[in-house]
Amino acid sequence: MSAARILTTLACLALLLPGPARAGDASVIPFPFLFYMPETKFGGGATVLVFLRGDDPEVRPSMISPILIYTAKRQTMLYLTGELYLDREAWRLDFVGGYSNYPDTFWGLGNDAPDAAEEDFTPRRALLNLSLKRRVAPALYVGGRFDFARRTMRESEAGGLLDTAAIPGVCDGNVVSAGLSVTHDDRDSTTFPRSGGFRDLILTVAGGGLGGDYDYRAFRLNAMHFHALSESSVLAAEIIAEARSDEPPFDMLGQLGGDTLLRGDYAGRYRDRNLLACQAEWRRHLWRRLGGVVFAGVGEVSRDIGDFTLNGLHAAGGFGIRFLLDEQEGLNLRADWGFGEGSSGFYLNLGEAF
Repeated sequence: MSAARILTTLACLALLLPGPARAGDASVIPFPFLFYMPETKFGGGATVLVFLRGDDPEVRPSMISPILIYTAKRQTMLYLTGELYLDREAWRLDFVGGYSNYPDTFWGLGNDAPDAAEEDFTPRRALLNLSLKRRVAPALYVGGRFDFARRTMRESEAGGLLDTAAIPGVCDGNVVSAGLSVTHDDRDSTTFPRSGGFRDLILTVAGGGLGGDYDYRAFRLNAMHFHALSESSVLAAEIIAEARSDEPPFDMLGQLGGDTLLRGDYAGRYRDRNLLACQAEWRRHLWRRLGGVVFAGVGEVSRDIGDFTLNGLHAAGGFGIRFLLDEQEGLNLRADWGFGEGSSGFYLNLGEAF
């Protein structure tokens, strides 16, 4: 992204950003935005973050957030996400539901997918992800999850891998899975943690018996830890491991890149059945509502678990600035500059990358 596009985006956000509103035990933070990208041309949208607090200040706030995006090329994204803590955190319900008709880029499968293989495509997706867990011990939740996705290919490049259906998951169809979820979460905050950690283990089975068109098994482990170095700085670290069997659709594979993992590489630049990645970030308060971060990460994908090697690791890193939108919730506006292997990216979002 050029410097002019960065400045234009920041200027639009600064002009449009309203302050948070409070009504009783709820905090409502509206966030309209404008953007420009080659894939979409001009676009805009809005999200609203709603934090719900009960009478007990020790109970974590629940959060619900709708988001709408529309572009000059008639591309649309509409989602509703939620993280609800019920019965004084005895139950935890996480959900994502939505629809998207949005461009993407594919370089093929594998850890060494070449730049020359780049091809654009536009999928249409409708999805619903539900996870309901019960607290069985302090900070420990166990429960089940259900995931549904309806996927259709709207556009692909003529003669490319996706156009010739040489990649699993190109054909229209449904992916339906169910499984087990175990979470240990003792963070002191869900929006800006300074201590504690988050560990999440998910085991799922996708198959025709559930009404889907793909059969495979999946494992995902996500572990984060946060440590306050001083009153003004925090060290955050994350490890992600993923493994899948059989032939999942290409957009359900492990993916490196994007605004949360290996910032600097395009989202999905490298993808395959298995993934290993880790990243760390130093976050520091600078002045009033401003903060800064420095981050770095490495990751690798492979078809088989035994194919991982140290020489295959991809690295990325960068720096960013933070603007505190809501002091009570600890919610930041995030602007990051990431640099990967021969690529770079600018990311503007709400909340931390992890």
